[in-house]
Amino acid sequence: MRTIPHDKALHLIAGAAFAFAGLVLASATGATGLIPGAVGVALAAAAGVLREAYNTATGGQWSWEDVAYTAGGSAPVAGAAWLATSP
Repeated sequence: MRTIPHDKALHLIAGAAFAFAGLVLASATGATGLIPGAVGVALAAAAGVLREAYNTATGGQWSWEDVAYTAGGSAPVAGAAWLATSP
């Protein structure tokens, strides 16, 4: 059985958390339909890019895989939001 490395699991969790925060913030402003989920996905992706930029600025290496895992963590949140608001 394959497992997800600890680092990648943390990226998934962070992406889900940022997506949920974006979803809540967008919903609080009155956004409806697909907009709250899209805001959540965009916020998670931006968080992944900013984290990798920070890593690079502090002597680390850029990882597109980490960005993908962070953004990927937003998918279940956006999907659940879409299912919950679909007629």
